[in-house]
Amino acid sequence: MKDISISGFKSSDDVLNKLKRDYNLLYKAITIQDSTEINDAFINFYTYAYHIKDWLKLEGFSSVEEYINENVELSVCADLCNLTKHKELNKRPRLKDPLYEIYKSGIRASTSAYKASSSVPVNATTYNIKLTSGKEFEILYLAQKIITLWKTYIEP
Repeated sequence: MKDISISGFKSSDDVLNKLKRDYNLLYKAITIQDSTEINDAFINFYTYAYHIKDWLKLEGFSSVEEYINENVELSVCADLCNLTKHKELNKRPRLKDPLYEIYKSGIRASTSAYKASSSVPVNATTYNIKLTSGKEFEILYLAQKIITLWKTYIEP
């Protein structure tokens, strides 16, 4: 079969590099406070952050599904991807602590994804993902953590 890919991806490293670019787009969207761009950037991010698993499987990584299940951030990503694709979770959720809500909130000083020198406005808003237990993830923090988890898995 001829190469019909338009993505230019040759390996999971290429997909990981796309995730890093998507992270930058998410950061920019939060910086300019455009809710449509934030939504689009976050959906693009977690879609590729979940589907990198397919590239890894083809490259011989046999424990990808277990790795996703062992890491709550990757499980959040998997459930968000399924929820967005099908409008509801039509598969058994990956999360043992299910998604409860996604809501808009102000950026908290304790969020490590933002530094005092950042270009994000002091009164900026972002989105948080809340699990049934009350555990929460701010979306930029979640994106950073997901990149770190995949880098660790790919490049031990």
